[in-house]
Amino acid sequence: TPAVNWQDGDTVNFEFILTDNLGLMTETNSYFICDFSPPVCSNPQPKGVVSGDVARITVDIKDHGAGVDPASIVFQVGDLAIPFDNYAVTYDGQTAALDSENAGIHLNYYDTIQVCVLAADKNTGYGVPNIMEGCCFWFMLTGGGCSVSPRTFTPNGDGFNDFAEFKIGETGESVVKIFTLSGALVKQIEGEGIIIWDGTDTSGNPAPAGAYIYTVENGGKNVCSGTIVIAR
Repeated sequence: TPAVNWQDGDTVNFEFILTDNLGLMTETNSYFICDFSPPVCSNPQPKGVVSGDVARITVDIKDHGAGVDPASIVFQVGDLAIPFDNYAVTYDGQTAALDSENAGIHLNYYDTIQVCVLAADKNTGYGVPNIMEGCCFWFMLTGGGCSVSPRTFTPNGDGFNDFAEFKIGETGESVVKIFTLSGALVKQIEGEGIIIWDGTDTSGNPAPAGAYIYTVENGGKNVCSGTIVIAR
């Protein structure tokens, strides 16, 4: 039993001294390094709002002790688990990669994709391997441009068509501007991916029933525009 508790990363030196009945003695010594920490992940790709299709999902996985056991790596994409023994998952010593086509994963535009990755360090035969958990990230595919639904909505709090939803297929922050038909600014909303208008003006008051003009800007450029109707 050690006199003190060993800490993660400690190098422990030890020595055996053996003596037989004749008093002859031999010595041997060695050391081991304590590894109490699981692998860590970083740099997940893709993440956030992504334009176009995604062929590979990747994340860096490192372990500074025993090292990462490639056979322990599992990608969880939504409800689908893809283990390392599936030829769709690879690991090059730094980056774990999932080939979405080889895994048979079909990703739809504007779906929010939740990805979690599990991994453990190598089993050295001394103790139980440390397991990495909580390595999760998300991304949403967009096809460019934008769409609005519903074009006629009823913000009356009945839980049905209370909001207008702008789905924007551009990366980075976008700006939705709502105008009256005469050109007066009613509301300006910033966001990324999906932007919601609740039918209120800049003061938070309900906008009158009727038709409005909307524009969507991204990176200083007009992405789309059109009309939207509030019915009360």
